[in-house]
Amino acid sequence: MNTLLIKATVNEGEIALAHDEFDKAELAFRSALTLDPENAVANAGLGEIARARGTPILRVIDGEHEPLSFEQTVRLAVRLSRLLAHDVSAREGMILARLAGGPKRVDEMLYGSDAGPAQVLDVLERFVQKGILAVD
Repeated sequence: MNTLLIKATVNEGEIALAHDEFDKAELAFRSALTLDPENAVANAGLGEIARARGTPILRVIDGEHEPLSFEQTVRLAVRLSRLLAHDVSAREGMILARLAGGPKRVDEMLYGSDAGPAQVLDVLERFVQKGILAVD
């Protein structure tokens, strides 16, 4: 992993974001994430761009674009006892545990977590596909 290239790319994204150049910032952050998918600054930057644009976050699932907007609500679609049968990572468990108290808006889930917005979206989408979560 080329740490200097990642830092330079993230820095480019932050500068573009500060100047409201969202397309340029998004390209830089996505480039950084191809090199380092766990980069917290790039993940947060993508979340800031989506929020500033006020548009749905589009993710590709099975070759189709599935919109997930900030206003939508996610909730558990199964009992907690069923979740115990699934092998989940610590990060996934933390995200799912936040939903045990009841439905939450997508924007609450994205910004109330230690994980970056892109990582939270990945978890939410994966569990929606498995039928463990529902989106209203």
